[in-house]
Amino acid sequence: MYRVLEGLSRGYSDNSLELLNKLIEHPNGIQLLELFKDICEQTQQNQQASVEIVKGRSASRVMLLNALDWAREQLIIVSPWLSKRSIDQDVLLRMNALLDRGCRLAIGWGYSYDIRGIHPDGRLIQISKDGQCVVQVDSTRSYDAYPDLVKLKNQYPEQFELKLLGTHEKYLVCDRQFALMSSHNVLSSRETLYAPREIGWKTSDPDLLDEQIQIYREAPDLRLNLRLAKEFSHC
Repeated sequence: MYRVLEGLSRGYSDNSLELLNKLIEHPNGIQLLELFKDICEQTQQNQQASVEIVKGRSASRVMLLNALDWAREQLIIVSPWLSKRSIDQDVLLRMNALLDRGCRLAIGWGYSYDIRGIHPDGRLIQISKDGQCVVQVDSTRSYDAYPDLVKLKNQYPEQFELKLLGTHEKYLVCDRQFALMSSHNVLSSRETLYAPREIGWKTSDPDLLDEQIQIYREAPDLRLNLRLAKEFSHC
C-alpha cells in the first residue's frame, strides 16, 4: 500500500482517481489519506532544488569531507592543485574508503600555467610520450600530494581517474545529491589563520548536476595531447 501511495504522489498511476476513491471507502481510509498527504509533501520537498551559500574554507572543507563519506556511485572533484595541505591522511583514508565501497572517484587537476607546452614558463607538469605525467614538487608544494594519488589510482585503476585538465575551475559533484561551486581550491588549501575570504554555492538542482557532470566528461584529458607529449622529448 505504501508503494501505491508513493506512486500516486509521483503521478505514476493512470487510474489515480479510482485508487483515491478506494482509499476513501477503506476502513482505514482517513489514516491512509493522511499518509498519502505526508508522502506528497515529502516528494515535493525532495523535488525542489535547494541552493545555499557556502561561506569560508571551513564550510567548503566540510562539504569535501561529506562528499567523500556520502558518495555511493561517483564523486567528481575539480581543483587545479593537489597539495598535502588539503589531501592529508584523513582525506586519503576517506578516498580509500570511498573506492573500497565500489564508488568511482574522478579528479580533474593541473593549472595550465604549470604545464610544459601550454604556458611558456610551464615546468611543474610535463607529459611523457606514453601519456604519463611527470610532476615536479617545487617550494610552493602545489602538487606534493600527486604521488599519493597515483599510488591510490594504481590500487583502483578502473574506479579512480586523474584527469589533467589545465584548469582554474573549482567544483565537486557528489552523485546526483549535490554540487559545490566555490572560489576555494578544496584539494590544495584549507582553513588557516591568514586564509583569504572564500565563497561558493551548493545546489541540488538535478539539471545543473547533470550539466556539470557533462562538462567534466567532455573536457579533454591533456595527457592524450600528442603535441604536449612531444614537448617532453625537448626537456
